[in-house]
Amino acid sequence: TAFLLKNLVDRNTQRYDPFQLQIVCGSIERNVAKNKKLIIANDIGEIKDILRDFYHKIWDAIQNEYNLYGDDFDKKKKDIIKDLVVERRRNLVLENKLISRNNPQDEKIISSLIKKGLLKKIPSSNDTSFYQLSHDRLMAPVMEDLLAIAAREKSIKEIQTRVKEVKVK
Repeated sequence: TAFLLKNLVDRNTQRYDPFQLQIVCGSIERNVAKNKKLIIANDIGEIKDILRDFYHKIWDAIQNEYNLYGDDFDKKKKDIIKDLVVERRRNLVLENKLISRNNPQDEKIISSLIKKGLLKKIPSSNDTSFYQLSHDRLMAPVMEDLLAIAAREKSIKEIQTRVKEVKVK
């Protein structure tokens, strides 16, 4: 437990976030404890990897639940996460920026992301709401994911350019 406590404490406040503890302990239960009675530090892995896996499992579930694949999935995910982290800080995102009035699926996806623990809804006094990542430690997986999506988009554009060049010749 000393290993976990040392790696989970907020360095500024010296406090532990129950949500983060839940993610890490859930991971240990699912991935380690089912096969072992005695768990050692090396069995647990890096906290950042556990949080990254948590993030990707949420999006895998969303992908399957809403039958989103390929470019459609990347576009939907990018539309949701692109404003959640700004200048390496969690950002409050207006509800109407995440939920399109023309697409009822958006509201369902956002609701699923809240239930799964990726987002939290923050009501405002003027009939509008904001959304935010549920925890600061989820910023790294979001930023990594945005870079991966951008790289895939760049590759697709390069391929399309090459195909046009071949057709012209």
